[in-house]
Amino acid sequence: RLVAGSVGSGAVYLHDTLAPGGPIRRLTGHSRSVRAAVFNADGRRLVTASDDGSARLWDVHSLVELQVFSGHEAPVEAVMLTPDGSRVVTASRDGTVRVWDTSSGVEVCQLPGHPDWPQAVALDPEGTLLVAAAAGGVARIHGLSNADITRNRALRASAQGPSVPRAPQETPPDRPGPAD
Repeated sequence: RLVAGSVGSGAVYLHDTLAPGGPIRRLTGHSRSVRAAVFNADGRRLVTASDDGSARLWDVHSLVELQVFSGHEAPVEAVMLTPDGSRVVTASRDGTVRVWDTSSGVEVCQLPGHPDWPQAVALDPEGTLLVAAAAGGVARIHGLSNADITRNRALRASAQGPSVPRAPQETPPDRPGPAD
């Protein structure tokens, strides 16, 4: 029943949809505009992304900032929490997608293959598959297993819809190749 929003400042306002009449809580910590805010499944935690290059994890009921995830060199455009709450995923204009440990705030890994800056991230319900969509029309699929990359595949948008690049075909040894 809570929604989060920001109006160009570093503050995040929490509104109760069942009690209209203005902000009910205010979270402060970001030094620049907040670009994204996502609640976890039970609504007790909120993760925010900001132009200050950080993401922050909040306890909604106590208004306590639980963790700061910093290391990006440009604004953070998108953020997600894994379903189990153990990881935060951020996407930044610095061209990186990063996975963070929510307990320690430490960066677990950077996910490769983003030639343009990623603008959106999404996770499957189990938190094992991550999609990062970039400005140039490429979406990358990353398999996550304990934040280790297990799969990395690119999809490119086109007028005909998304396509998956195919791996080069090997020439069987008994047939001549294209240069033969």
